[in-house]
Amino acid sequence: IVHHANYLQYFEAGRVAWLKAHGVDLSPASGVQLPVVDAHVRYRKPARFDDAIEVATWLAEIKGASMTFAYAVWRGDELLCEGETRLACVGPGLTPQRIPEALRVQLETAPATS
Repeated sequence: IVHHANYLQYFEAGRVAWLKAHGVDLSPASGVQLPVVDAHVRYRKPARFDDAIEVATWLAEIKGASMTFAYAVWRGDELLCEGETRLACVGPGLTPQRIPEALRVQLETAPATS
């Protein structure tokens, strides 16, 4: 059985893929970092070693200085796990900042799910 903490890694992989697919620059040179500040996971069924899984990822909410992504982990038509992570927007020095307008527009105009 897959260890419960691995689902957070699946969420991260889905989130990073979603952001990259929508052209979001995740490099330190962008001046914006998006650390996870809150995570919730609901386990439904266990995944097993060598299972082929799919992680559906979507942007659920955008606020002034944070955003929430939601996830569903599937094995075929079986829902294994679902959850959310909230990311804060921080600048150099890890100080909180509002989401820059260009990034906000990029996020708000992206298709809902990947």
